[in-house]
Amino acid sequence: MGRVMVDTYLTAHKGQIPESVWLQRQREWTPEVSANNWARTLRTIARGDLPQTCIYVAVADEVVGVVMGGPGDAMPWPNCGDIYALYVRGDSQRRGVGRRLLQAAVHDLAQAGMTSLTIASLPANTPANRFYAGLGGVLVGTRDVEEYGTTLTDQIYGWADIARFPAG
Repeated sequence: MGRVMVDTYLTAHKGQIPESVWLQRQREWTPEVSANNWARTLRTIARGDLPQTCIYVAVADEVVGVVMGGPGDAMPWPNCGDIYALYVRGDSQRRGVGRRLLQAAVHDLAQAGMTSLTIASLPANTPANRFYAGLGGVLVGTRDVEEYGTTLTDQIYGWADIARFPAG
């Protein structure tokens, strides 16, 4: 999980974020650091401390994708779920892996009582933005995130009615 997330992030966002931020990420956010964070999160979920949070992993001989979702910040809708992370290894993209991961997470979030959904991406991440729009997501806002002293702006895609998220 750690390797998929780090490798995919660094590959996808090279040239999309300031070089200094990308280099800092590359130095400090190793697959081992990410794997430890995933393990800690999985233990927290297993203890029941994050009852509305879900993680799904796609495996084809090894991990090729991961998604994590849970409660959002109710922006722009009440009872809003949020996809915190969606990463699919490059050689597994365009094969339905990301779509199936999202569908599993959306189903879980709907079962937990969430009625709408958001996911964020960088404006320069054209492949992800096309993917979300192709699934019916519409731009509903932006948010600033701080990364190593640099403010990055994410755009937020949303589905006002989680039940309308495309099924398999």
